[in-house]
Amino acid sequence: MFSGLNFYLNIAWVYTIICWAIAIFSRYRPMGKLGGIGQPLPNPISLIVPILLYVPMSGLRTESGDTWYYIHDFDIVEPDGIISYEIQGGFAYPCISEIIKETTNDVHHLMMITAIVSLVPVLFILYKYSHPYDLSIYLFMATGYFGLSMNGIRQYMATGVLMFGTRFLFSEKKSSIFKYAVIVFLAYLFHKSAPIMLFVFIFARRKAWKPSSFMLMFLSIIGLALFDLILPSFLKGLEQTDFAGYSQNGWFTNGQEHGSNFVRVLVTGVPIVLAYFSRSRMRQLGFVGDVLINIGFINMAIYVLSTYNWIFARLAIYLSPYYIILLAWVVYNGVPKKDKGLYYTACVLMYYYYSTYLAYGLKMYVSDVYFPGRKFF
Repeated sequence: MFSGLNFYLNIAWVYTIICWAIAIFSRYRPMGKLGGIGQPLPNPISLIVPILLYVPMSGLRTESGDTWYYIHDFDIVEPDGIISYEIQGGFAYPCISEIIKETTNDVHHLMMITAIVSLVPVLFILYKYSHPYDLSIYLFMATGYFGLSMNGIRQYMATGVLMFGTRFLFSEKKSSIFKYAVIVFLAYLFHKSAPIMLFVFIFARRKAWKPSSFMLMFLSIIGLALFDLILPSFLKGLEQTDFAGYSQNGWFTNGQEHGSNFVRVLVTGVPIVLAYFSRSRMRQLGFVGDVLINIGFINMAIYVLSTYNWIFARLAIYLSPYYIILLAWVVYNGVPKKDKGLYYTACVLMYYYYSTYLAYGLKMYVSDVYFPGRKFF
C-alpha cells in the first residue's frame, strides 16, 4: 500500500481514516455545548487531530500542484532588507513571503503559514457547523479539498480568511453585511477575486427554491453556450484580476486548456437534488439551510461555466466548505432514519471513487523533510 507514486496519497488517506474514526467516536462523546446549527458539538479532539495531521503534511511539502512555482519565486529573490507594505489586492502573500525571506530565508516557514491559513479555519468551520462532523471530515479529503489546497495557494488562503465571516453569512441581521464586507476585504488582500463573495452573500441570504435560483442555473447554461461571443470582453475584464496571466497566455484561445469534466457538474448537483426531496427536513436548519441551498445553486452554476474552461472552477473554491456542510447534512439528516446508514455508506463509497479523479495534487506531492525516504521510522 505504502509504495510507489501514490505513497503520499496513501498517507493522506490513512490520516483521513484516523480523523474519521476519531470524529465518529467523538460524536458519541459530545461536549456540553451546541454547534452553529444547534447540533451537539463533538469532542474537540476530533478537530485537534485533523489539524495536527493535515497541516504539517501540507506545510512541509516542496511540490504539489503549483507549489513548485511559489517556491521557485521565493528562492530566486535575494534578501535586500526591503519589505513592501503597500496595501492593495493580493498584497498579503507577497508581503508574508518577503518577511520570511528577510528573517529566516526558509521556504518551509512560508509553506507552513500558507497551510495554517488555508486549512485551520476551514476545519474549524466544518467542526462548528457540520452534522455529522465525521462525514464532513471524510469529505474534506474525498471531495479533493485537502489535496487541491496545495494548488492555487493564495486563493485557498483567501478562503481560509473568508471562513471567519461564516457567522455573519449565516446571521439574519441585515447589518451583518458590513461585518462580512470587512472579512471580504481581508481576503481580497490575499486574492483579488474574493469580492465575488459579496455577491454570494447577497444572493444566498434569501428563501431557498426561489425562481431566481433556477434562473441562475439557466443563465449559466446560456452563458456557456454563448461564451465564445463574450470571450473578448471577458478576457479584458480578467486582466484586472489575479487571473490576468490566464488572459494573456492563450489558455482561452489556443485550445491548450479544456473545461472541467461534466461529472463534476453532476457531483455539485447531488446535495441540491437531495435537499429538494428533503425540503420538509431542511426546514430544521431554518435560515442557515436557505443560505446553504442557495450557495449550492451558485456552486453548480460556476461548475457549468467551468466545462468551457477549468479556470472558472477556481471561483468555487470559496464555496467548497459550505458544499461539504450541506452534503453531509442532507445525506444524514435529510433521509428517513432507517435509511441513514445506507445513504451514509453510499456517500462514502461514491465520493471515494470520485476522489480518484481529483487526486493529482497528492500524486504530485514531494517533500524533502516529510518522510523523504518514503518509509516509516
